[in-house]
Amino acid sequence: MEQVHGSDDDDSDDDSSEEEDYCDLQDGWEDERGEEEYPDEVSEPGDEPLNTSWEDSNEYDFEDPEYLRLPPSFNDAVIDDAEESNEDVEEISHFSCPMCKKEHTTLCATPCGHAYCVRCIRAALKYTEACPVCDERATEDQLRKIYISQE
Repeated sequence: MEQVHGSDDDDSDDDSSEEEDYCDLQDGWEDERGEEEYPDEVSEPGDEPLNTSWEDSNEYDFEDPEYLRLPPSFNDAVIDDAEESNEDVEEISHFSCPMCKKEHTTLCATPCGHAYCVRCIRAALKYTEACPVCDERATEDQLRKIYISQE
């Protein structure tokens, strides 16, 4: 037993030497170690890090009022068509996901405009990287949340 645990007379603590070594390291040692291990991936001074955050860009955000308005050239035609076809319009009081057929409150739209529940479209994009309806290429970071108000 003494070989594994040492004798009861042994008061030395080997763990303290490791802590002292750790505290003696200079700031930035992780960067130096990374440069040694991966010299090809070292960025040059002045290189900006890649921006992978989709939240910073509202370029295609469907919530912006600018994207909710119809283009000026189509406003008159749409109003005329809407007056003529009011009889054929079916009012829908809920939205169900085209994949799971369940009603959801958290919805997303793909870049092509198709809407799904968040869970279904994330799972689909993980495997196919395309919209399930039209097969247009899409990634998870291109999804936009949609909010449907109930009046």
